[in-house]
Amino acid sequence: MKRKLLTIPNLLSIIRLVVLSPLFVYFAFKGEGNLAFAVGVVALLSDFLDGYIAVKFNQRSRLGSILDTAGDMFFSIALVFTVVFLGYVNEWMILYLGIQRLVRTRLYFYVLNRFNTIYKPMYMKVTGAGLMVYAVFLPTLVENFEKTTVDIITWIMFTVAWILILIGVYDTTKKTKSGFFKQHLQDD
Repeated sequence: MKRKLLTIPNLLSIIRLVVLSPLFVYFAFKGEGNLAFAVGVVALLSDFLDGYIAVKFNQRSRLGSILDTAGDMFFSIALVFTVVFLGYVNEWMILYLGIQRLVRTRLYFYVLNRFNTIYKPMYMKVTGAGLMVYAVFLPTLVENFEKTTVDIITWIMFTVAWILILIGVYDTTKKTKSGFFKQHLQDD
């Protein structure tokens, strides 16, 4: 059965990629914090909805998974660029986050390319969504808390994300060695 390329989940990912991410940056740099926050919330909701709709209505596809990952990555880059340029976090925190995102993305594509299957366990989704939610709320935290408090909260968020990534690496390695993905392909 041939799958449709133009599905609601794919459209949501494309909109997050080409419309919402640049719009978030635009509003943030124009000093329109409330509009940037609103766009950020819509982008986060679109990230949740594309996956939910894809699963609920059997519209999962390799293209959809790649578009979702690209949309997540581009929105993450837009968030990071904005919070760094506006001075909300320091460069070391960004390097820490960047390496975490690269490991997460590499792990995802390793399974996709080696086993031709989509594997996004919940704890891996939490790392991406949690950090994006945090970055959307960061301007509000900066306005209402001392810099030291914001830095501590930021390091806690990044550390939890890294712990979840390390669990993901361990889990993927274990499942690869046990033949889980090969079995999963036979079940599809």
